[in-house]
Amino acid sequence: MDAYASPSIPPSPPLPPSPTLPLPPSPTLPLPPTPPPINAAVADSAAAAIVVAAATAPTVIFGAAAAFIR
Repeated sequence: MDAYASPSIPPSPPLPPSPTLPLPPSPTLPLPPTPPPINAAVADSAAAAIVVAAATAPTVIFGAAAAFIR
């Protein structure tokens, strides 16, 4: 007998196995068309714009803060 088991409560019987339901076959979904590849020049110009924006953002923010404080 387990040290933590109460002697007045009998152990519960094991649960019967649950019935398994057959799953319906899953429908196959058609794959969406692949998007066209991104032009390398467009990707480079977008990357350059992000770099310029990240480099100039502190100047713009602190410049606006300095103008507001004055």
